[in-house]
Amino acid sequence: MGCVYQAENTVNGKLYIGKTTGSLKNRITSHHSLMRNGSNYYFYQAMRKHGKDNFKWTVLFQGGEGQTGYHHTEEAKIKIGRAGIGRQKTAEGRERIRQSKLGVPLSKEHREKLKKARAKRVISNETREKLRLAGMGRVFSEETIAKMKKSREGYKHSSETIAKLIGHPVSQQSRERIRVARTGAKSSSHTKQKISESIKKHWILRKLRMEADKNESRFVGIAC
Repeated sequence: MGCVYQAENTVNGKLYIGKTTGSLKNRITSHHSLMRNGSNYYFYQAMRKHGKDNFKWTVLFQGGEGQTGYHHTEEAKIKIGRAGIGRQKTAEGRERIRQSKLGVPLSKEHREKLKKARAKRVISNETREKLRLAGMGRVFSEETIAKMKKSREGYKHSSETIAKLIGHPVSQQSRERIRVARTGAKSSSHTKQKISESIKKHWILRKLRMEADKNESRFVGIAC
């Protein structure tokens, strides 16, 4: 009796969906044979890379509909698999996928596609609130902070962005959120040094302006 089956890669969570008019056991044996014989089909490349034991085989549909019926059922299952309908990735599966993508460099073309896709995305107020709550109280490690600083080196806002930032009003609600977020926050020694230098520079400039104004007033008095 034939079936439509699924092979799940337990390393990265990817799926292969196929059909057979025989038993699943015989079909698995056939897949392993093709893998060993060096077939360049993506599925067999994945089996050689991750190991045949890292694939979980499951029957999705089993019955006696014949070759034509199985063909249409397989197409439907593939569409379902691509859309992610009817199956939910477990936390373990999502973590495996995340780990498999760590350190994978993205090409410039891929980055550009992601940039354009994100530009078209509209984030609802509900989602913004969820993101805000998820980020509250988050503490970055020193290593992460150093990476963030390095990624921002040499970055400059465009004149258009600067104009938007200058003219952007900050609501009272946002001011209150900023105040609450900063309450009890401890600045690093580097930040304290920068604040100190900024204050000193401000007072030096103020003193110079006051002296310049005083000298100007004296000059005007003598001229009169």
